[in-house]
Amino acid sequence: RDLGLQAKRALSVLGVLCCFVWAICPAPQHSLRTVNLAEQDREGTAVIYVVRHCDKVVNVTPAPICTERGEMRANHIARLFAPPGPWSSPTPSHLFGRPPVEGYFSGRDLLLLWPLAHHLKVFVNDSFVAEHSDVLARALLQLRRQLADSQTSAILSWDHCQIPWLLQELGCHDEICKRCWGDFDFDTVVRLSFSHFDGSWSIPEITRLSEDFEGCAFGCSSEQVYQTCPGEIGWDQCQIQNPYSPPKSVPP
Repeated sequence: RDLGLQAKRALSVLGVLCCFVWAICPAPQHSLRTVNLAEQDREGTAVIYVVRHCDKVVNVTPAPICTERGEMRANHIARLFAPPGPWSSPTPSHLFGRPPVEGYFSGRDLLLLWPLAHHLKVFVNDSFVAEHSDVLARALLQLRRQLADSQTSAILSWDHCQIPWLLQELGCHDEICKRCWGDFDFDTVVRLSFSHFDGSWSIPEITRLSEDFEGCAFGCSSEQVYQTCPGEIGWDQCQIQNPYSPPKSVPP
């Protein structure tokens, strides 16, 4: 009987101690995080690169076709962006280029990205045309969350006549994005980095890079020419601005 009474008293004391501990100890943090949707929508960074297609061989049928130098540049692009290249972090997961059109040179977007696509085993999305650069921009903005979550990037090979328009549709209002793209500039790369804070995306941080292919022998001239694009759709969104400033050679 005495043993039973002592056992009851011990259980009572243990119960009081358990209540005291529960009162002073906070609930496990992971249980709070599972219901906190704001914390689940975590911060991240989405990176998008815009490059120009390869240069064409004129007066050649059938089109499209790149020059020999353009084909070499395509391999150079693959070495830059495919691991362990200097621009391979974040590794590209999405590639975009205009669809090839018979009798036109739009297939040069795909030809520039072909070696990289083959190396990464990634298809090139060619479902957007130059005239719908604004539609492509909206699709890319929707893609930012996926890029941030997977820590990957997207690369666009595009027509230089529509690139300034495209960049502005992506939210860039920097001078770089308002400047017309020179006819002979096959060297510039524009990097857009979107940061996510407190449930919304920032305006893109812009970095102008240089492919530096063959020491930038073709595209880094201080003299720019703007003859092929006037009258093209979206060209009215850019402003010709000189003097030409050399781009950076490495990403931040």
